[in-house]
Amino acid sequence: MSSSPSKSPFLKRFGQFLFDVFRGVLMGVAEVLPGISGGTVALIIGIYERVVFSASQAVKGFILLLSFSKANWKKARERFQGIDWKLLIPLLVGMVIAILGSSAAVYPLIIAYPTITSAAFAGLILASLVVPIKLSGGNWQAKHFLIAAVAAAFAITLTSIPRSTDTEPSEILIFVSAALAICALSLPGVSGSNVLIAMGMFTPVLLAVNTLDFR
Repeated sequence: MSSSPSKSPFLKRFGQFLFDVFRGVLMGVAEVLPGISGGTVALIIGIYERVVFSASQAVKGFILLLSFSKANWKKARERFQGIDWKLLIPLLVGMVIAILGSSAAVYPLIIAYPTITSAAFAGLILASLVVPIKLSGGNWQAKHFLIAAVAAAFAITLTSIPRSTDTEPSEILIFVSAALAICALSLPGVSGSNVLIAMGMFTPVLLAVNTLDFR
């Protein structure tokens, strides 16, 4: 009887850890599948504000560290202490598991059934338009449709750029694609995989994940 109270807090923390890992899995799957936004999933499962706040604290902390000032280092430590580590650590664990698993499942489908897979992705992307429209309130005016048309034309232009399949993508293209995809993670309704598709980097990234190519 005396050991029961001591186990209860541990089981509660462990249960919360597993729950946060599961939420990370949902976000990881969303990041791999085009048309599904990781930011939207974070918003739905109720952790969007906590994740964005922690990310902003981390970025501000690293910027302060780069100043090489002891006073700023103290401020940086305060920033890092403000990060919600109890949420982020299990969340990242779940996302890594989901990204590895989803990439292993999706990549063979792209290679074996490119047309069918592309059609499925196109359907997911079209369906994902509902999310930003609802977030905006749905009361669009002519200028809003014009902005949407310009953004669509820009995305089509990116996907229409000829790319050589015989050479590996350059380091600059990899860096820019990664930066844009990460930014998409913080924006509900914007899929990081859509960005990679537009940059022609979706399949190479899946291949790199599956082969654990860190070069």
